[in-house]
Amino acid sequence: MYEVFEQLLQKHGITSYKVAKETGVTQTALSNWKSGRSTPTTKTLQKIADYFGVTIDYLMNGIEESEKQEFNAVFSKRLRYYLDKYQMTQVELAKRLGVGTTSVYNWCNGIKTPRMDKVDIMCDLFHCNRSDLVEEKPLNTLTPKDERDIAKDLDALMDKIKTGEDSPLYFNGDEVDEESMELLRHAIGMSLRHLKIVNKEKYNPRKNKK
Repeated sequence: MYEVFEQLLQKHGITSYKVAKETGVTQTALSNWKSGRSTPTTKTLQKIADYFGVTIDYLMNGIEESEKQEFNAVFSKRLRYYLDKYQMTQVELAKRLGVGTTSVYNWCNGIKTPRMDKVDIMCDLFHCNRSDLVEEKPLNTLTPKDERDIAKDLDALMDKIKTGEDSPLYFNGDEVDEESMELLRHAIGMSLRHLKIVNKEKYNPRKNKK
């Protein structure tokens, strides 16, 4: 949040001392804000926002209200997609994140968005990147059923690799460790998903219909 304040200072070519003097905000308050010891009160933030002609929302996260609403809408759509993909309920997600169910409800309905630390935890849960949750992207053409089928095939393949008659797996004379096996699992999973998408496109009965 203080970073946005610094950007506004640079944009207008003024110092924090001048802002403090002209708004009545103390230098101590700005110093504590910068160091992270405390956050200004809403009243103080409003004074600073009015001084620069921006909203408190912009001062807090660098996003105007219209942009914030658009961001919320994108995030809610992406979050609902991943919840459906992993067959996870809002209640279960709330428990895993250590937040209230109302918070998750608000995220799923575009009312609010979570802090980035919570987004990062969701990325770990959903095995995706931050951009997959916060940026508008074409949704995966795979359905939840497709994902379940892929998971089943992947489990069978990995089980055969680990316990089949030719197991364990060796590379350069050394048995492959668990970390490498996980990387192999991820690579095989990505390949299975790619093949599923290609085959759905190739054998789509409506593809050539006008």
